[in-house]
Amino acid sequence: MNQKAKILGFAFLLALVGCSSSSTTLNVVRTDAGTEGTGGAGNSIGGSAHTGGAVSNSGATGISGGVSSAGHAGTGGSNTNAGAGGQTPISSGGQTSIATGGQPGTGGQTSAGAGGLTSIPTGGQPPIATGGLPPATGGQPPIATGGLPPASGGLPPASGGLPPIATGGLPPATGGLPPASGGLPPATGGAPPWSPTSFPGLVLWLNGDASVSADTASLVSTWSDLSGNANDATAPADAAKPYWLTADLGPANHRALEFSAANYLNLPDSASLQFGTADFVIEVVARFSNSNECNLFGKRGSSTQTGFQLLANGGGTGRMGALLSTGVNLSTPASGYNNNVLHVFGLRRTGMTLQIRVDGTVVISQTFTGTQDASMPGVQPFIGWQLTGDVAEIIGYKGSLIDAQVGKMETELKAKYQL
Repeated sequence: MNQKAKILGFAFLLALVGCSSSSTTLNVVRTDAGTEGTGGAGNSIGGSAHTGGAVSNSGATGISGGVSSAGHAGTGGSNTNAGAGGQTPISSGGQTSIATGGQPGTGGQTSAGAGGLTSIPTGGQPPIATGGLPPATGGQPPIATGGLPPASGGLPPASGGLPPIATGGLPPATGGLPPASGGLPPATGGAPPWSPTSFPGLVLWLNGDASVSADTASLVSTWSDLSGNANDATAPADAAKPYWLTADLGPANHRALEFSAANYLNLPDSASLQFGTADFVIEVVARFSNSNECNLFGKRGSSTQTGFQLLANGGGTGRMGALLSTGVNLSTPASGYNNNVLHVFGLRRTGMTLQIRVDGTVVISQTFTGTQDASMPGVQPFIGWQLTGDVAEIIGYKGSLIDAQVGKMETELKAKYQL
């Protein structure tokens, strides 16, 4: 070997080992950055892992170039690989540059960085990488394959949930409560409609729709009392018989008894119709057209007798009048009642006051003194004396009724005859 060859060989050996006396320069393996994936099935490989630069030979410990950085992860494909950390240069006395994996891809399965190769210096400290964290490939399993079970393994499908209500729910309605027919009675079976028998003291009830005895010519012989007191009204002779109208009285088409000047009916002189000095109420549903004074209902034969009377045209044509014994004589201030229009005419004694009432309103009253007996024993009550008109209903009470009861009765009568 010539001298020149010896010199070149020695220089080569020095090049291999000579740098250990000052600092160790590690070869850098550079990973090439792949193109950032934007979709599709390809793998996007992280960017270049920056490795340490050359170490100065001045004897100072060269510090490697820092942490190798991964490139951006792919945003699309099925697998996104983090940057391959590259080889990690470790200085003999300096800090260790640790390769870091790239950020995982936002889509698809993610593989961690491979952690890179570790260069071991010949005379330096043992590399940290060999005793550090395990490589990324031994970390968490890929989320896509090792994460939560797929949706098909979650809650059971709807068909496996609760049973359908229609078939497995409550029993059908037919198996529930009994039908309405077995419950409370219908509204028609509630409180009975009002009747004159609803109030105490009823002594007379003559109703033109019922309990009328008439011949084939509709001439009435008996108008039967419905109060239970047998105070039936009868015609004293054939010439006195009124005519039984056939459902043409007013808009409600109720039946009534029609009187002419020669027609009238008598009632028995019973104890129940001898009112004495007690309270009483008489209600007469009627209409009239004559102009002379006549009797709707009363128990009195002359002006010198005791008893009572409810008069049509009393005190003047078209007015309503009343008499009680010999001391009370009333006449309504208004006239015009003789217009053949149906009304509810009332005569009421309450205490020491006598009232004339028309359609539920007190039109005149008078307070009196003395006993004013209304009994007049031996004289029969009578209906329609010299009347030209029709009488549909008469109701009489012996004894006291409160205002609400009298008002209720008059309201019911007005409703019945649509007044």
